[in-house]
Amino acid sequence: MLEKQFSIQKSVRYVTVGEPTSLVKNVWVCLHGYGQLARFFARNFSAFQNEERLFIIPEGPHHFYLNGTSGRVGASWMTKENRLADIEDQFYYLENLVSNTRNLLADDCKMHVLGFSQGVSTALRWVNKTTLPIKSVICWAGSFPPDIDYKLQSDKFAAYCMHTCFGNADEYISEEDARKLLAQLKEQNIKITPHFYAGGHKIYPELLGEILKEAEQNTKP
Repeated sequence: MLEKQFSIQKSVRYVTVGEPTSLVKNVWVCLHGYGQLARFFARNFSAFQNEERLFIIPEGPHHFYLNGTSGRVGASWMTKENRLADIEDQFYYLENLVSNTRNLLADDCKMHVLGFSQGVSTALRWVNKTTLPIKSVICWAGSFPPDIDYKLQSDKFAAYCMHTCFGNADEYISEEDARKLLAQLKEQNIKITPHFYAGGHKIYPELLGEILKEAEQNTKP
């Protein structure tokens, strides 16, 4: 038995909070977690949208029923199955979506990335490979993918203003594990501003608003 692959054309779905216009000064590409849908994940950002800020929320290309064979549906970015092909597909998906959107924006518009949970790994794989001018990266309640050589890529990651966010009651990653991760990244010369908050595996509006403002004001030239 021989397993083979070939490429097909596929439609993907995304949501925007705001409109891409020449007034937009900051565009945020926000990647959801496992089992979420873009239109629900987008609710985290609605309160922070204005004419100078645009959110783009791509949806993971894999859909499945969350319980059994009917009812609510979620999306994911990948599983361990056909992993390398999915990683490659993710890159071209995000690269094309963001490049096409940038064509509608002013040349000096700043680009930022936020990943939540599983979306952290997807975000970091993309920013590690892209040549698009990303200014800042927020990694919220997610782990860093082990397939990136962070020490080798430290110069590239040093160009980003990076933030991590971890809750003290997160059921998927403990505060102890989060601090170990930060220590490992520090050893690999990755500079990150850490945020620890009281709460679980979710995005909290007050902290999000603070970091959005800080990231937009303190991006490196």
